[in-house]
Amino acid sequence: MKGVFSLVSALLAVFIVSAQPEGLSWQQTLGASETEYFGGIAVRQDGGYFVCGYSNSVDGPFTGNQGNWDMFLAALSPTGDIENVVTVGSSGFDQCNDLVALENGGVAIIGRAGESDGDVTTGNNGSSDVWIGVFNADLELTAQYGFGGNSLDEGEAIIQTSDGGYLLTGRTSSMNGAFGDAFGADDAFLIKLAPDFALVWIGRYGGSDWDVPNNLIETEGGYIVVGGSQSSDNDLETNQGEDDAWVFKVDMEGNVLWSTSFGGSFYDSISSIAPDIDGNFVLVGTSKYEDDEVLGVNSRFGLIARMTPEGEIISQLAVGTQSDDGLADVIVKADGTIVCLGVTSGSFSLGGIGGSDYYLVEVDPSDNVTWEQVYGGSMGDGGFQMIGDGEGYVLAGQHVGNDGNITQAYGSFDVSVLRVGDVSQIQGCTDPQACNYLAEATLDDGSCEYLEVYVVTGASESETSITENYSYTETAGSSYTWTVTGGEIISGQGTAEVAVQWLVSDAAGELCVVETSADGCLGEAVCIEVYVTLVGVNNTLDYSVTVYPNPATESCTLVSGQAWRGGVYVLRDLQGRILQEGAINQANLLLPLNEFAQGHYFIRLLQGAEVKTIPLLVRK
Repeated sequence: MKGVFSLVSALLAVFIVSAQPEGLSWQQTLGASETEYFGGIAVRQDGGYFVCGYSNSVDGPFTGNQGNWDMFLAALSPTGDIENVVTVGSSGFDQCNDLVALENGGVAIIGRAGESDGDVTTGNNGSSDVWIGVFNADLELTAQYGFGGNSLDEGEAIIQTSDGGYLLTGRTSSMNGAFGDAFGADDAFLIKLAPDFALVWIGRYGGSDWDVPNNLIETEGGYIVVGGSQSSDNDLETNQGEDDAWVFKVDMEGNVLWSTSFGGSFYDSISSIAPDIDGNFVLVGTSKYEDDEVLGVNSRFGLIARMTPEGEIISQLAVGTQSDDGLADVIVKADGTIVCLGVTSGSFSLGGIGGSDYYLVEVDPSDNVTWEQVYGGSMGDGGFQMIGDGEGYVLAGQHVGNDGNITQAYGSFDVSVLRVGDVSQIQGCTDPQACNYLAEATLDDGSCEYLEVYVVTGASESETSITENYSYTETAGSSYTWTVTGGEIISGQGTAEVAVQWLVSDAAGELCVVETSADGCLGEAVCIEVYVTLVGVNNTLDYSVTVYPNPATESCTLVSGQAWRGGVYVLRDLQGRILQEGAINQANLLLPLNEFAQGHYFIRLLQGAEVKTIPLLVRK
């Protein structure tokens, strides 16, 4: 349920999880040749799982697609095996955002339907209507319900309530219809349903600007809804700038009891809520920018806040890698610590292999981070919902590619479900570049040690076929590995001094050395650039240029002749968009490509009237 808990399931979550996660015990991918996005996950009565989302594929398990994007619903066994997948939708844009398991073994999904054809028979009042589909245990559609007005209406989250009925929330931009008169551009709504899905009441909430709910929970005396807002009127009193985190409570009939917003000058939103063991609530979400109210740095980070039952914010904590992070779901453990799931782009700093990853973090009752782990590959992965199963966690989200922790992929984005187990915490040095790196360490204890870095000494200019001597500061017991580009090592490999014969002409060469200490610690690569000219040739008009490696993965080096000094380079994609640019102030320029998608690019050099273009292929 995208981090949404009913009162019963939220209280269960406090007691069922008590261990720390380690590697994957199983994983499953739902996908085909196009794109699949995650909507929600729920536990079946037999311990398996229902998973929903939406897809524009027409192959694999999605051959029943009615056109455009359709909702899909899957049944997984307790060990993640796919038992059944169905698609449901219309010829328009159809989207499943959440689901709830039913007591009869079936499931209800919510989202939006774009048209009233195909599987959708509820009619359509605008660009999309809120759509509820009820399925039996065999994933057969047995009933459906629609709510909407003259514009876009969409269900975001649903819970089963303590009276046996259901409550769902979502957003509406309609000016009439089921949700009544509008307050602003987008408003939040609540729909209360009886156990047979009959309508009980509908409420609309927000201000004159943009207001969107993400999740909800039942609590004593009513329901709490969390999301984000840009308004500062009607149900909201203040706005700190751009998007603020928004939390409000209604009574059992949908009347607002209190509403609060908080945030900084840019972006803040709450994704999920859970009760803690002290009678308060834990809120998790995403924030950006540091100012009076919000902790953090000038990047998106995971936000954890603690709130009283009356809506007063007690504390706030920023977590993550400071590299574009966010939290989507939360579970409270029996000892009062919390576990949060989300997305981080700081994969490398936590032992990942790049891109964005599933991000799992635990925080103790005193708001200290006790461990952090990532799961994913080298591209775009992220977690949106998790379930505690007593011995670990089931994580659900989406991924791109099939490297790293995730071994199966079909199209651009696939939906993934990962089961992670338990492990005791191990302290040590977690930096792979350190001499005492401990691969099994889960918590850095500050003990990392590094080799001291010196410089390579020797001629930085030479001539073709000339042999030059180069040296590095020697440490007793160390060995030295030298590598050369544009030349040949004549003697000295393994020692702190080598002789190099330069072979390139009118171009830049490079000599690098890596020290290995007596106990096997690898130091950093230290390099010197050497510009090599033909013997007796004036090289002032050298416009030579090359790029290596090409194809490239994470970076490439632009090697240019002396005549390009003072010019500029511009790196563009095939659409002509400028992705990098800078001055050509040295023979070798390292161009980082780790943020680039796989594809074709081109580098253009400009120096006065001289222009040269080099194609570049990036492979991931």
